[in-house]
Amino acid sequence: MESEIAAQTIVSVSTRDSRIVYISATAYGTPQPNLTDTLTRIISDIGSRLDYWQLYGDKFRLQVLNELSKYGYKVENVEVAVSYRCPNCGAAIELNPEAIIYVCKYCGWSGDIFGKNLKIYAWPTLPRQSVEQLVKRFTGGAKIVEADLKYVPYWIFKASITVNYAAKVVYKVKRGKKYVRREANVGEKFEKEIVYPLIARLNAEFYGDMEMQGNVEYNFRKKPPKEVTSQEARNIAPYVLSPEISRDEAK
Repeated sequence: MESEIAAQTIVSVSTRDSRIVYISATAYGTPQPNLTDTLTRIISDIGSRLDYWQLYGDKFRLQVLNELSKYGYKVENVEVAVSYRCPNCGAAIELNPEAIIYVCKYCGWSGDIFGKNLKIYAWPTLPRQSVEQLVKRFTGGAKIVEADLKYVPYWIFKASITVNYAAKVVYKVKRGKKYVRREANVGEKFEKEIVYPLIARLNAEFYGDMEMQGNVEYNFRKKPPKEVTSQEARNIAPYVLSPEISRDEAK
């Protein structure tokens, strides 16, 4: 049996770190007098005392439940969703709780949830028909019932590796019936450029992590991706999976 909606509200809040967000909340249980007004006031009060990143996760939701209890309201649960406003065009954008970087589908702005602009790069996409043909080929002609194609985000790191080694080699050389001890100093310098891609999503195994990583590395060496313009970003935004792992975490 589904829980009954007891109250719903949407509140515009300025967080402690000066971020304007929309917070929608739904309380489940038995409808009670003035519950909607109280829920609205609690969301506004708590939200304004927290930084933006603190609105995500269970801590904020549990604080709301605790405050409702203090006012004498008994609810089964509270669901909270946060909509962020794009710092470039001001449009409201809904993000999943784990998202840390996003692309605005209205203006093409790309950056992190703290308002820092970031450049994104992408390879040209294959036509949908070509992708479906590849899937059929690799699956032995399986019938495709539905296909939802997405851009999977990666952090790509380039590094230069330099290895210097030196050693003294001791060996014996046969001279007639005897062995003569010899020594030689050897050494070499080894240099290599490496490319290491790391998927920027949690549960990477869902995206064929190792196979995808190999493909990204190969394609990056062969033909690096190009920087995406704002217009291009706006067009692909609905199909981009938001990164859930930051650059520092990926390192």
